[in-house]
Amino acid sequence: MTAVFRLELLGAFALREQGGAVIAVKSRKVRALLGYLALNPDRRHEREKLANFLWGDRFDAQARQSLRQALLTLRQLLGERAIDVFAIDNEAILLHGAALHIDVSDFENDARDDELERACTIYRGEFLEGIQAGSETYELWLGGERTRLHDLACEVWQKLGTARLESGEAPGAIEAATRLVALDPLRESGHRLLMRSFAAAGRRAEAMQHFRKLGDSLQRELGIEPDPETTRLVDEIRKGARPAPPGTANASADKPSIAVLPFANRSADAEQEYFADGISEDIMTALSKFDLFSVISRNSTFTYRGDSADVKDIARDLGVQYVLKGSVRKSAARLRITAQLIDAAQDRHIWAENYDRDLADIFDIQDEISQAIVTSVAPEFLTAEMQRAQKKEAQNLDAWDSFMLGYWHFLRFTQGDNAAAQHFVSKAIALDQNQANYHGMLATTHVMDAVYGWSTSREASLGVALVSAERGLALDDQDAMVIRSAGLVHFFSKNHDAALNYYQRAVAVNPNEAENRSLLGAALGVAGDYEAAREQFEEAFRLSPRDSHIAIWYNYLALAAFIAGRDTEAVAWAQKTIQANPTFPGGPRTLAASCGNLGQIAEAVAARQKLQELQPHVSIAQLRESLPYFKEADTMERYLEGLRKAGLPEGGKD
Repeated sequence: MTAVFRLELLGAFALREQGGAVIAVKSRKVRALLGYLALNPDRRHEREKLANFLWGDRFDAQARQSLRQALLTLRQLLGERAIDVFAIDNEAILLHGAALHIDVSDFENDARDDELERACTIYRGEFLEGIQAGSETYELWLGGERTRLHDLACEVWQKLGTARLESGEAPGAIEAATRLVALDPLRESGHRLLMRSFAAAGRRAEAMQHFRKLGDSLQRELGIEPDPETTRLVDEIRKGARPAPPGTANASADKPSIAVLPFANRSADAEQEYFADGISEDIMTALSKFDLFSVISRNSTFTYRGDSADVKDIARDLGVQYVLKGSVRKSAARLRITAQLIDAAQDRHIWAENYDRDLADIFDIQDEISQAIVTSVAPEFLTAEMQRAQKKEAQNLDAWDSFMLGYWHFLRFTQGDNAAAQHFVSKAIALDQNQANYHGMLATTHVMDAVYGWSTSREASLGVALVSAERGLALDDQDAMVIRSAGLVHFFSKNHDAALNYYQRAVAVNPNEAENRSLLGAALGVAGDYEAAREQFEEAFRLSPRDSHIAIWYNYLALAAFIAGRDTEAVAWAQKTIQANPTFPGGPRTLAASCGNLGQIAEAVAARQKLQELQPHVSIAQLRESLPYFKEADTMERYLEGLRKAGLPEGGKD
């Protein structure tokens, strides 16, 4: 899709047609909405959450009405081309990223590619300048994005000035350093760059004068003295030596950790401190069951209660990349809890949410909200880690980065991506053989090879998968990912009772991990207990409504409905599967089988054609051999008969 509009969010807001004509967006709330969707494109945003996010200072009904009005305004402004930009239904809103040319994306891409001159030109000012949404949660997100982009702009000017200085362009370096100091007057590295540039241009007196101004400013604003590095630089300049250019550090990242800071009590009642502490402790306990990251102990994090230190400083002190912080406000019969997940290393907000409840049973509310926060943080954490890993050069990947990059490829569900997943996860194991979840992930990729016919031998793939899963269990038999990977091997080997046992163990280890619930639901569905399966999946959806595996869950539900003889429901779940992930073969396969059995031949044929696009060599014979979902032979034959009616060949050839 070719972009039909240009959106400028850095500095003065502007929405333009591709020809340059300005579309006047007068409402600040509409600008705020468009800015948020533009920075989070190609994902479904639930209407209720979006309304509360932007209009959290209003009652729910009023917030939803405000969202409807804002969307109506955008549709009117964009006219007939609104359909190219938005996909809107009664439940959610999605902005197509390809329809908009966004200056923030250009800026980030140029900064990443070291197109420094161009990046500096694009950064015209603060992100969403002049916008204030009024919602506490939105303001947290907005503040985090402003800080992140501001810091990135400072980094770009710093790199540009340093590059000019090293190439002997002292006047250009002075210009860049001056812009950097204006952008962030308290960033000492910018002042050092300017002093070096003055010295390189033979203007030592100006360098010394600037140092005195810096000292006065730091004392006045922060009550501190200049850094020792700055003082050493001044000594070099004073002695007439040519200062060396600043060095750059390149520290490799270890497996990330998260610190849960004590939630702040914003209530008038100081005795509510215990409740805020309880929220924090419950979150720590629940997060510690997710083996993908380490959780800093209470003894360390609670020393920061009431501390006004910057999150970046706290993260550095504790040696963590991620920080979860929040607040509790109780008034009359209502309770509001706000939480935010921060990538402290990148100085950006990843996720923020507020929870409003009636104060009926305060301890039940504590459990409910703790669980809601935990199950929201885990997927956002994984997404952030996968995005970070993608930005690294292949030769610089450590074990964790390789694992995350493999995980990202795995979730794309194509043969090439699955092979890439095996490559990167194998590299992670070569770098660190003692991580149980690496072996569990490798087992899962080999299971996928067996299921979709992506290897020369189904039996060999399942055999390799079993070896990997058992290695993982030998390292840690309390890691839920490893336990369920063993369950997957047995499930797709048609050892359904063994698979059910593993999935039940995984749920027992971590009942808050949605993937454990979904796989237990899959096993129950195969056993023919559709209602019990649906109960587990509903819990999975509640725990992780935007989960990266959600297409697989819908497909399992479609199969459970089919096994129970509810073909119409199977069609509905299969359609949801395709909507969630069009590249996942399970959706069109089950849709074709269900529609074929219902006599909806046109729909069945269309779904079969999509299946063959994704799996060109799929056939009735291959599916009879590989599909593990049917305990009873007649159910398998009914499924295959639906695919025959859709036109799927017996032996893999048309």
